[in-house]
Amino acid sequence: INITDTFTVCSGADGADGADGSPGLSNYDRKSMSLDETLPHLANSFPSLFCSGGKKVIGGGCSTLNALITIISNRATSDTTWSCGFTNQSGNAQNTTLDITVICADVQ
Repeated sequence: INITDTFTVCSGADGADGADGSPGLSNYDRKSMSLDETLPHLANSFPSLFCSGGKKVIGGGCSTLNALITIISNRATSDTTWSCGFTNQSGNAQNTTLDITVICADVQ
């Protein structure tokens, strides 16, 4: 089977440039914090990190290497704050490191 397509290409003069858009994001900043804690059975911990200098949250995250600690919250809680929630449902106290990161930028 032979299939032949024919295409016609049309071109004209370039149009005028459009107006400049807003700058978007600038002055990216990443902050991280590690907290060494002992969480008793059924205890929670809710650490937060904040953007400074008028910057806004554009992302963030939470982690722990202790498989017995559960992340129950991982979100921006305001334009300038990233918060995490950790809980210990293991049945006994757990020594752990809780990690939190916030990514901030000037938003135009």
